Amino acid sequence: MAASVRDPVCGMPVDPARALSFELDGTRYSFCSEYCRHVFRWNPQAYAAGGLARADANGRPRQVAYLSMEVAIDPRMPTYSGGLGVLAGDTLRSCADLGLPLIGITLLHRKGYFSQALDEASGQVEREETWEPERRLRALPARVELSIEGRTVQVRAWQYDIPGARGVVPLLLLDTDLPENAEADRHLTDRLYGGDDGYRLAQEIVLGIGGVRMLDSLGHSAIRKFHLNEGHASLVRSNCSDDTAQRRSSTTSASRSSSPPTPPCRLATTSSTTISSRASSGSRSREPSSRCSRAATA
Repeated sequence: MAASVRDPVCGMPVDPARALSFELDGTRYSFCSEYCRHVFRWNPQAYAAGGLARADANGRPRQVAYLSMEVAIDPRMPTYSGGLGVLAGDTLRSCADLGLPLIGITLLHRKGYFSQALDEASGQVEREETWEPERRLRALPARVELSIEGRTVQVRAWQYDIPGARGVVPLLLLDTDLPENAEADRHLTDRLYGGDDGYRLAQEIVLGIGGVRMLDSLGHSAIRKFHLNEGHASLVRSNCSDDTAQRRSSTTSASRSSSPPTPPCRLATTSSTTISSRASSGSRSREPSSRCSRAATA
């Protein structure tokens, strides 16, 4: 019997003699399911030999969270409208090339922004850009709860891995399309910049507050800096306060007297800029910031 190998997408051990397979650049990869094989074929650079291994080899927990309402990572995924999303995507790719311990967060945007076409009278026609994230992304098991207008809204996350020269940056795409939610709430992550002011505010709650809670739920406890790509995720601040940070540091010091307390994270409030290596090394930045605690209040 052939020795088992690991599925490059989910990590499950599989028997190469019986498993589904796919060959890339002369290397044969084995998969536990058609889903994992499809995800691999969609984004092979992130899972091919050395891709995720490089990320794991870094051996460092994620220290920077980059939040943006839109991110351009693949033209087949309509999760962006223009320059802001392109800048966000390029920033995340640069971080992967530099091997920085960063994680990205955005919304899923099942129906995208919109595509434009001209009708017979040369008038502009807007069309939805639907896609199937279930066939493209890796679903994560974590769930978090938010309160929006007195309603409890469940949020889940999908993951897309952005490969680079020295590592892989994971991008979390938040999604409210769950049967536990009210019908209107299931569509909160459908359209980029869609709906009225109430819809936009609900999206910012999902991104800012939901993003922090999702990081906590997934165990990213070493985040020391939130970088906000413009103000769409500014509600991150509702989970951050100087008083809470001081209490957390004091509690950590008292409960773990043998080790120094974990420094509270910093919240960058600047407009979108390039993230430098200083952000991940713990050195001080010239960007305006406020110290905050990562602990999201229920």
